[in-house]
Amino acid sequence: MKKLLLAISLLAFAACKKQPEPSGPNLGAPEAGGYTRELVPAAATVTASSGPVKITLSMPTTFYRVDSPSLWVKVSLTNVGDAPFDFFSHAFVFGAPQLMRPDPMTLEVVQVSGKRAIYVPPETDMPPRRCWPEHAKLGRRELIRRFMFSLDAGASTSTPVGAYVPLEKAWCEGTVMRPKFPDFGEIPGFHFDPGNYQVRAVYNRLPSTGLSSLTAASEPEEVRVATPWIRIRVEQ
Repeated sequence: MKKLLLAISLLAFAACKKQPEPSGPNLGAPEAGGYTRELVPAAATVTASSGPVKITLSMPTTFYRVDSPSLWVKVSLTNVGDAPFDFFSHAFVFGAPQLMRPDPMTLEVVQVSGKRAIYVPPETDMPPRRCWPEHAKLGRRELIRRFMFSLDAGASTSTPVGAYVPLEKAWCEGTVMRPKFPDFGEIPGFHFDPGNYQVRAVYNRLPSTGLSSLTAASEPEEVRVATPWIRIRVEQ
């Protein structure tokens, strides 16, 4: 039950954008909150590709503070092949915080020693059920079926833009917060000590280890791709 609440709690990010629930994510950076976005150039961008899959990780800054335990990122997926492929990731539908859950698209944050950074989801308590948006009531299979999307050859999609909003404010009050870094999404919940860290994006659609050869990857997009690391500095 705790895992279920944790998974649903992260969906708050989607509710903060006040837009109709799509059948798949909008290609390109979406608008949010009723304001005009002023694009912020990325301080660091890394890419990687394999087969038809190209992923890009961008960060607006590489300097953070211990007392502001959020990362700001944009992860993009591009089909560099010659045929469309289907894909589902919570992050491309519900926002950057979903990169911290087990999913085909994830974010890894480690110390330079290789030890994972401490990450604790910002909340696990649920608001009253009357506030739940429709997508929060769907089972996993239905959720994937509804939000699976086809990425055409040459097309790209990115994680949604926005600042994280606590569940009750997002779902019950419809609160929207202007992001500190327009064109990027906020991931709160990190517990950093001062020092150097590394961040990378990982796309993984390889079959689980231990499965028979009959379940081996059979589609070009069933690959694992990891970007180079972006080094960030956390100061007191």
